[in-house]
Amino acid sequence: MNRLFQDLRFGLRQLRQRPGFACLAIVILGLGIGASTAIFSAVNPILFEPLPYPHASRIMMIWDIFEGSRNEVTFHTYRELAERNRSFDDVAVVKPWQPTLTGADEPERFDGQRVSAGYFRSLGVLPALGRDFQSSDDVLNGPNVVILSNQLWRRRFGGNNTIVGQQVRFTDDSYTVIGVMPRGFDNVLSPSAEVWAPLQFDAGNIATDGTREWGHALRMVGRLRAGVSLDQARSDLDRIAHTPVPEFPRLSSATLARGLIVNSLRDDVTRSVKPALLAVLGAVLLVLLIACVNVTNRCSPAAGNGEANSPSAALWG
Repeated sequence: MNRLFQDLRFGLRQLRQRPGFACLAIVILGLGIGASTAIFSAVNPILFEPLPYPHASRIMMIWDIFEGSRNEVTFHTYRELAERNRSFDDVAVVKPWQPTLTGADEPERFDGQRVSAGYFRSLGVLPALGRDFQSSDDVLNGPNVVILSNQLWRRRFGGNNTIVGQQVRFTDDSYTVIGVMPRGFDNVLSPSAEVWAPLQFDAGNIATDGTREWGHALRMVGRLRAGVSLDQARSDLDRIAHTPVPEFPRLSSATLARGLIVNSLRDDVTRSVKPALLAVLGAVLLVLLIACVNVTNRCSPAAGNGEANSPSAALWG
């Protein structure tokens, strides 16, 4: 501590004796610290902070391997994995949906999602008003029910607490509102989505190729059971992929012969930007290091004797 206080006193004395250098040091350090803080503030929520879900590290994305590359799963693959897995509390599939709200006001098209019944349970977030989807909602020709985002509920329906049970029209069909999501719900799989409805695929249409049930069009998400590791889940799904059973026949387009890919939701949503963000963060930290080394060398006794004439000379000689 005595050495530290001596260094601080020496540094303050040098700054007082050379006010021009003091201003230059402040500018150099300010630029380095400011740039590092700004970049880290942008990178931190994406790469380091946990996702806004309970036990977010247990949320996984599951992908088929089709024609040699990562691909979305089919509905029947989802059904098989949902029934046979031993590693997940809930699994669900989702696809984009763009309905148009009609009625007394101007028609408006929204980004939305068609989801299987367990979607919100897989994320660990339930509606704040009303109820979640049930298995009876997600069947072929099932009821037209819909869950609204909190923003849509407040903007188009005035935050009316009696909205649950009311009828709204999306794309010329009448839907019953059964729930409203919590304020601040962050749907990382589709941040712009404001409305959700059941998938309602045909679970019995197994043998016919070319149907939507066999199309690779669904993103699959699952919540690991407590105590189950990622490696255990991968092993479990690999077992299912390589041991077909008669109850779940597979067509040639969905044989699962190459297995399945399982990644954490965080790794999955950041996979395309993570290398670039880390490179930018590293570059900015290097700038901060250069600024610190320049200022430190300029404050050294050798620099005070005229051995360094500029900040760049202190670093590069």
